[in-house]
Amino acid sequence: MFPDIPPDRPLRTVEASAVLGATPYLLGYHPCNAIIAIAFTCETRVAGVACVDLPGPDADLGAMATHIKQSLENGSDADHVVLIGYGTEAAVTPLMDMMRFLLDHESRLDLIEALRFCDNTYWSYVCSDTCCPPEGISFDPTCSLAAAEATMFGLTALPDEAAYAAQFASLAGAAREQMQAATRQVHAQARELMSRDHDWRAELLDRIASSSRAVDLGQELDNVQVAWLETLTSSALLRELAATVAEPGEDQVHLRMWSEVLRRVDPADAVAPALLTASYALRSGDGPVAQIALRRALEADPGNLTALHMQQIANTGVTPAQIRSYQLAPTTLAALAERFPQDTRPLLPQEPR
Repeated sequence: MFPDIPPDRPLRTVEASAVLGATPYLLGYHPCNAIIAIAFTCETRVAGVACVDLPGPDADLGAMATHIKQSLENGSDADHVVLIGYGTEAAVTPLMDMMRFLLDHESRLDLIEALRFCDNTYWSYVCSDTCCPPEGISFDPTCSLAAAEATMFGLTALPDEAAYAAQFASLAGAAREQMQAATRQVHAQARELMSRDHDWRAELLDRIASSSRAVDLGQELDNVQVAWLETLTSSALLRELAATVAEPGEDQVHLRMWSEVLRRVDPADAVAPALLTASYALRSGDGPVAQIALRRALEADPGNLTALHMQQIANTGVTPAQIRSYQLAPTTLAALAERFPQDTRPLLPQEPR
């Protein structure tokens, strides 16, 4: 997944210290046991970031390397690439060697650096011993100039991927019980509205408009607002509409809104908000959040075809502009909702919970 990274992001050079210092802030967390590929334009501006876990002993290294190469080549305006392997030499080098071979012989991208980082020490695969000694070069990415610049730009890097994913963990204890009570209340109201000729599309648009305004102002949604957003988007047609209604420049606000809904709904109700979180994450170029959200969707519904399809898309190196081009226009979805109003009705449990 390649983000639309603006030109004022902090990574401006491809020196090892700059790359290693900035990479955690591009991902949102400090990576471990992974290979990170950073694509650059000819002006050394970041064009995209890809991350894959280190392979197991039985992995097909050729297939993995080919997939990463294709993802990099699909990144917008990418001309050059830097590879960083986080882990031991035995774990990193086999895939790194395969990646270097493909990039050197079968790619339009110019590999300008390949690094391994472990225990605050890095080694280069492309320089001689005269510039990179056998014992490696000590480096603390948390104290680097790139890290300081990233912080100035408002970027943060959590300790690891687990801490990053924990931001989207479900509620527990009393907060969860209160959310469940609000959901029962909303379901009861929705059942009552189903006995009338209710305009569910208008209801959704009104709820999204008020909730996104609140999120944009830094306000937390109340439990009833969250429950209504989840309930309305249980309709697949309204969920598709919700994924497209953000105006230009509003994708980040809608990403924060649906992330909050995902975090607060019952895990059994997580599919719709997880898919919407993933959709806006992909539109914002935030691959790590998209993957976390899609995992949440598949935990709730392991065979969900939409989530599986979105995973395939997220793993192909598509750009946010490409994601937006795949989606139906809001006017088209509105016409479908008007033509098939029965498909806009929420899907409620058989009995109140």
